[in-house]
Amino acid sequence: MATTRTKKAAAVKTAAAKAGQSGSEVSCEEILGNVPTPVMAVDREFNVIYMNDAGAAAVGRTPEACVGQKCSSLFNTAHCNTADCQVAKAMQQNSIFTDDTVAKLPSGELPIRCTGLPLKDADGNVIGGLEYVVDISKEMEVTTELGDLVQAAVEGKLAARADVDKFEGNYQRIVQGV
Repeated sequence: MATTRTKKAAAVKTAAAKAGQSGSEVSCEEILGNVPTPVMAVDREFNVIYMNDAGAAAVGRTPEACVGQKCSSLFNTAHCNTADCQVAKAMQQNSIFTDDTVAKLPSGELPIRCTGLPLKDADGNVIGGLEYVVDISKEMEVTTELGDLVQAAVEGKLAARADVDKFEGNYQRIVQGV
């Protein structure tokens, strides 16, 4: 019986063939390398075994310089080395976990949403974890702005309004609606 990984690999090859790329192999590393958000894989001891370009740029290093480092030394969040680490939970409980935290990066602090999932070998044994990170700084700005508006309303300042020019897209529509 084919494993899930084998089925997924076959699906990728089928999609590539349909796209006119028959005969060309596209590796997972090539695919993940082009994802515009940090993606990192670690072994069971939290040593980085893969970091895509976006992740390396976020931590101010090359992907090669990230390999072999402890993930906690790169993203440096309050969740690192605690029970709140999403990758640790994913490896321990063989499931997917997501939570928000703040990364302390060379460029400064960045609010992030990190999702951890277990990496498994062909027999289904957990051999590490994968984490992807999303910048939620705009979401946090909207949350702060809305909190300020709620506080103003509680204080009876019903004429208070948000500065909609600070936001774009859906965030702007949310703030406009308040």
